[in-house]
Amino acid sequence: NFFDAIRHGTPPHANITAGTTAAAVVHLGNIAARVGRLLNVDAATGRIKDDAEAEALTHRQYRSDHWATPKGV
Repeated sequence: NFFDAIRHGTPPHANITAGTTAAAVVHLGNIAARVGRLLNVDAATGRIKDDAEAEALTHRQYRSDHWATPKGV
């Protein structure tokens, strides 16, 4: 019912905050497994602190000439 909720301004059946939190935990777990260590995550921002390698895995590096590069990146 996601599209209906957007069209009509009604709340979706699923709780968006719970869904994004659950997805973030899974992504952070995958990043921790890839780098092989515990992560220090800022609870307010959701960003990984004091670990540039792990933080780099939270977003893509786009080539400047790639057709799918978002504007402003």
